Amino acid sequence: DIFSPLAARLARGESPEEFGEQLIKSDLKGVLWEEPFIKEGSIFGEIIYIDKFGTACFNLKESEVIKLGFKAGGYINLFIKKKKKRVKYEKIFSSVSPGRTLLFIDSSGYLALGVNKGSALKEFGLKVGEKVVFKQNEV
Repeated sequence: DIFSPLAARLARGESPEEFGEQLIKSDLKGVLWEEPFIKEGSIFGEIIYIDKFGTACFNLKESEVIKLGFKAGGYINLFIKKKKKRVKYEKIFSSVSPGRTLLFIDSSGYLALGVNKGSALKEFGLKVGEKVVFKQNEV
């Protein structure tokens, strides 16, 4: 999170010009990842970043997750690194026991894979750009 430190600097009276060079809108690029797509009831996506806690964020917005009917408390089959993992989809980390894996919507509105009191990065050996497939768990 960069906003809290910047807010503190502004509160101390620093000028925004002291933060660095001004960005020019025309120099900004679009997203650097592919759009997810749905095929035969599965969502195909990729990891777009991994945070400092080892949580992997995917290129799937909450609206796309809702389209397939994924609901909090349910399970989603995650296919990653040629392995299938049945993962609980929840709203908050405390919904699963420590050490358990979960899918959730992060603060940016994207689907993310985390481990309660752990690291999805360490658990799965993930990297940015890695392809993933999500499929509703069939009962």
